[in-house]
Amino acid sequence: MPPGSNLPLLLASNNVRSLTGNQIQPAIDEAYSVENPRRENPTTADCVSCHIADRARRRADNLRDVTHTSTQEYANPSFPLNVPPGALGLNSQRALGYFDRLLSVNQRVVNESAEVADALNLLGK
Repeated sequence: MPPGSNLPLLLASNNVRSLTGNQIQPAIDEAYSVENPRRENPTTADCVSCHIADRARRRADNLRDVTHTSTQEYANPSFPLNVPPGALGLNSQRALGYFDRLLSVNQRVVNESAEVADALNLLGK
C-alpha cells in the first residue's frame, strides 16, 4: 500500500475494535474509493489496495457489528452490485477466481463489470 494509506488500519483486529467511528472512517472511505471505478483506476490505486479493500472493509463491519457507509461508495442503479457468496476472507486475495472450490470475487470486480456493461449497452444504441 502506498505511504499515507489508511487501509492498514482495517487489517489489525485490535485497531478495528478499538478505534472510534471518526478514527476508522478515513480507512472506510479509502476502501470504498478504491472499489469505485469512477474514482480510482490502475494508474491511481495500487494492486494490493484494490485486492484487499472490500475484504478489509467487510471484516471491519463484522468486527464492529455495524455496516460502514461512505460518500465514496460506488452506485449504479442499472445493475445489482452484490458480491456472490464465497471466499471473502482476508486469505482470499483474488479479485476474480477460485479459492479451493469457492468462487472468490471482490467488490471492485462487480463494480467494474457494471461500468463495462453500461459502456457496452451504449454501443448498442
